[in-house]
Amino acid sequence: QLRICLINKFLGAGGAFVAAQTRREIRQKYNIDGDLCGDLAAHCFCHPCALAQSYHQVTNNPTL
Repeated sequence: QLRICLINKFLGAGGAFVAAQTRREIRQKYNIDGDLCGDLAAHCFCHPCALAQSYHQVTNNPTL
């Protein structure tokens, strides 16, 4: 998650897109509904919340 935070800090909207792609990968891995558009909106409008959700999902379900 630090990687995503640093990318967003230095690349702005491009960083949000990279973070949204990572969020999409997490959704796919854990079979969570959603789409890339929603992931991008989450990172553009509430980046800390989106990071917290991703972190929570990955740390509470590491073996899936």
